[in-house]
Amino acid sequence: MGYITYLTTAKFDYIEVNMSKTDNQSQFEQLEYAISKESIDEITTIYEHLSTNSLKHDNYELFSELTIKYISYASDQNYLNYVKKYALRFISVCESRNWHIIDTGYSAIAATMYYNLHDYKNAAIHVLNQINLSKELGNEMTLAHCYGNLGYLYILDQKYVEALDILQDAVSIYSSHKNLNPPEKMKTLQNLVHVYLELEDMSKAKKYMNIILNWHDIDKNTSIKQELYTAFAHFYSKSNNNEEALLYLYEAIEIAEGHNSNKALLDLYNDTIEILISEENHTDIMPIHKKARQLTKLILERNTQSNYRLFKNELDYVHHELDFLSDDNNLAANDLDTLTCAYNRDFLNKHVEHLFYASSSDSMPFSLMLIDLDDFNIINTKHGHHIGDKVLQAVAKNLNSHLVDDQELVRYAGDRFIITMANTTKVQAKADALNYLKMIKDQVYLKDQYDIQITASAGLVESMDSKAKNLSDLLRLCDLVLFQAKKSGKKQLSQW
Repeated sequence: MGYITYLTTAKFDYIEVNMSKTDNQSQFEQLEYAISKESIDEITTIYEHLSTNSLKHDNYELFSELTIKYISYASDQNYLNYVKKYALRFISVCESRNWHIIDTGYSAIAATMYYNLHDYKNAAIHVLNQINLSKELGNEMTLAHCYGNLGYLYILDQKYVEALDILQDAVSIYSSHKNLNPPEKMKTLQNLVHVYLELEDMSKAKKYMNIILNWHDIDKNTSIKQELYTAFAHFYSKSNNNEEALLYLYEAIEIAEGHNSNKALLDLYNDTIEILISEENHTDIMPIHKKARQLTKLILERNTQSNYRLFKNELDYVHHELDFLSDDNNLAANDLDTLTCAYNRDFLNKHVEHLFYASSSDSMPFSLMLIDLDDFNIINTKHGHHIGDKVLQAVAKNLNSHLVDDQELVRYAGDRFIITMANTTKVQAKADALNYLKMIKDQVYLKDQYDIQITASAGLVESMDSKAKNLSDLLRLCDLVLFQAKKSGKKQLSQW
């Protein structure tokens, strides 16, 4: 879990645009409205029109501001590549006219663009350019602002010692000018807290956190408080102190729920779910899980961006795992075969669905082994069904006692069993399957009374290799290869 919260649009927005009521301003307001609705297609259309007109009429201040807003919002790589042509065109104009001054927004656009492209080295170069220009102009407010931005970029680049030095320079300026942009000062202190957490200096991290929390306007800037609690939660989670991590996460969730911070809130829900899963705290998982599902649906209804679609796919795995855990928490008799105490087919249906989602998330295959006891009807005919039942119980007990991690035993029907093998390739599964067949053959059942020995045949299928899409596909293929094993003389394994 990452410690650092991404920059808001305002972080690199140094430009104050004074405009009269014009068509451009009307469209600029439309752009703001489109951003508030998170409608990327509408944002792109308005941005392209405004950019063309602004550059055509040398309205570079308007262009610089709307470009910063656009590229700060459009985190998707395709949109960043699209806007890059406009940003580079403007930068080229600035360079050709030697407009290397802060008011043009040249460095602001360049820094923001490279930041969103995750090119922190080039972003830092342009912020350093702003720092030098600010020193020349004697503009301490902008200088402190740029120091804060540069420190943040160093954090993203994991250069924590460099970040500490530059952020302390920013704090020094803010300290000598008590009323110099308090919100920016608090953001700088917040980044300082992140650095001390990374450097594992908890006393200084808490010192600066308390300064921020005691700020008289903190209740008007709740996002700062929320991000602080989240940072401490991540620190404690990383240190395996889940109790403290959960305390901070619940504090952050309470703030986010009160201020409609949907994306941040969803991240908090899922961070909390991860910890509760590791703690096997199924009771507390369910309410958070329900909220996460509802919020995911809301976000997707409001937004059609591809990155949100991808985000939903990532969530699906967590949610299906939670569905499985919620069922697992109430297994009782519903999921167990009453005769053998192996799992039953209801469990198999849910479990294999879970395995398919897990496999699609981490690209790891799973395997299914279908076991059929050879000539089992002879035991029933010779000794009676009550003895056959005892043999089935003994076979299940024998297999269950030797299953390895991520394997489950299911009584499929009659004298047929299935072993599910999560995160297992066909090569690994084959070794286990052969071992299980040998165990069945070597065991003497109801020793000293009947001395029954049996063999088994099995079919083995791997999910990815078979290209199966669901349980029905897997079972059909298992049946086919099991039939081959029976046809070839029984007591053997056949693999798809």
